[in-house]
Amino acid sequence: MLGGAGSSELLAALACALAPMLVGLGGVLSTTTFDPLAWTAIAYLVVRSLRFGSNRALILAGVITGLDFNVKYAVAFWIAGLLVGLAASRERYILGRGSFWLGASIAGVMGLPTVLWQALHGFPFLELGVAAQGKNAVVGVGAFMANQIMVMNPFAAPLWIIGLCAPFIAPNLRDLRFVPIAVLTVFISVRIGNGKDYYLAACYPVLFVIGSVAIAQFIEGPAKRAAAVIVLALQAGFAAIAAPVTMPLLSPEALSAYMARHGIEPGKQEKSFEGAVLPQGFADQLGWRDFADQIAFAWQTIPASDRGKTAILLDNYGEAAAIDIYGRRMGLPPALSGHNHYSVWGLRGQHPTDLIVVQRKPEELSGLCSQIIVVGVTWSKWAMPGENGKSIIRCASLKIPIEQLWPTQRHID
Repeated sequence: MLGGAGSSELLAALACALAPMLVGLGGVLSTTTFDPLAWTAIAYLVVRSLRFGSNRALILAGVITGLDFNVKYAVAFWIAGLLVGLAASRERYILGRGSFWLGASIAGVMGLPTVLWQALHGFPFLELGVAAQGKNAVVGVGAFMANQIMVMNPFAAPLWIIGLCAPFIAPNLRDLRFVPIAVLTVFISVRIGNGKDYYLAACYPVLFVIGSVAIAQFIEGPAKRAAAVIVLALQAGFAAIAAPVTMPLLSPEALSAYMARHGIEPGKQEKSFEGAVLPQGFADQLGWRDFADQIAFAWQTIPASDRGKTAILLDNYGEAAAIDIYGRRMGLPPALSGHNHYSVWGLRGQHPTDLIVVQRKPEELSGLCSQIIVVGVTWSKWAMPGENGKSIIRCASLKIPIEQLWPTQRHID
């Protein structure tokens, strides 16, 4: 569609396959997993409509946008970037097509339920965005860009940099100028919002494609093909070194030793991650069975006659989910938490007069509990640092009804 040969397709495909960040996002099912595919598909369909006049492509782009919006709201930033790019280029005429507005309407209808839910609950997503600016680690522009080069494979950097520049230089790619403008728009949004490095990951496949088409014509001949092979080999070598850090190939012990041996430090996406041994993507998955076991031990210290009036109140959704998943077999009740979406679920049918609470300073419960008993401390070697060293506290005889206490527990971050 862009005029590239098979070599450009191979270059783009290998660049995506050998980018550590994209490999990592595809290795763990999360709300971001589908963004690279969805964003690339949307851009592809817009270009297809521009070059072939396809109305169906714009309608399908709307469907994909609606689907992805219901997985992660970040696609709205990509759509905003594409609109800015189209409006700033000669291709703005596409915005007047009926099929464009039909696709936009389909996306709007598909996304309407989640927007209504947000409205009914006071738009917690916006509250979360504001809180994230304070929670995320502050990284300068230079360090941020250096990290982008590393996580996307430094030997592939020329490809996406060419992808940013080529539409403004190559005559056969000038109708794609809206793409780099869209990427820069998303970049500015991420920097303003103090976003994490992976927020930009979904932009790169499109740039790899454009860059591959732009340089494919220059790798004809034995010498140039040999140079291209060397560059691909370097990409593969870097990806192989980074593989244990992006995919669960090693045990925590082996991974820790591997990172120390190669001088690899875990990226600090959030301020609370200071002191971590493993990458956050792994550390966030570890330690939860130990946490549930420690809470279960505390639960067993409660007389059987008192357990029916006791609930487990936790600080964050990770702790709460650990109890909901691993605590069932131990006879633990559904966890209570005021963190993020757990706050919407309320007391989950419980009306306790006693609590098990996990927090760092037991003395802060003196105004809430008639009796405070510390029955344990959380600890797991490979867990996130912020989850270790918390007191597991039995709060006996609440001084105020749980229904009055609950609204004070809500926190979005």
